[in-house]
Amino acid sequence: KGTFMRLVILVFIVNLASASAWGAACTPFEENGKQKLTCTVSSGLRPSGKGERWGAFQYVTSKVAGPAGATYELESASFSLGGPHPCSGVVKYAPGQAKKEAKQEWFDSLVSPITGPSFHLYVAPVNKRFTGDWAECQQVKQSDGEVEWEFHFMGWTSSKPLEVAQMKKYDNSCKLPDLPKDKQDACNQYALSIPLANQDEEIKEAAKLTTIWVKTD
Repeated sequence: KGTFMRLVILVFIVNLASASAWGAACTPFEENGKQKLTCTVSSGLRPSGKGERWGAFQYVTSKVAGPAGATYELESASFSLGGPHPCSGVVKYAPGQAKKEAKQEWFDSLVSPITGPSFHLYVAPVNKRFTGDWAECQQVKQSDGEVEWEFHFMGWTSSKPLEVAQMKKYDNSCKLPDLPKDKQDACNQYALSIPLANQDEEIKEAAKLTTIWVKTD
């Protein structure tokens, strides 16, 4: 009896953990008589390039996670990059379109009789690029169970703030030896400085990808 109770408790814990994992990313809902899931994932903060330079491409992937044995078809993907350099895009699919596009893949059959394999051909699903404010984003991968988007964005350039400091900080002649008293007094005077130099900086932003899936069985 004790062993049986431990097995029951263990099964309950496993099922609870599975349900928690499912609910963490995907939420079931019903629309027009159809069972659907909405799945949302965040990339967390990712860095830009410095100044007007592009940052490296970053990726965020949304995976469908529903009850065991259920199958789903992708209905739409909605991407948003939040921050001073945003980018957003929405891709919607007609019934059956997503499943058809997901089967497109690399083809290695294009062979030259002289040089051997000449090139690879890849037909990417949708692959529509969206342009934001100093940012770009696009869907780059899609399968029966997941969608991936890539994004990158620029940083910015900032000017140094106004600064009040003694003249000797800016005037190199103040460093000469045996300065006359009037020069020493001038070097010790405070003045307002407006530096002209700009500084390239990176920023950090987070992306969110939300997918909607329709139950097909």
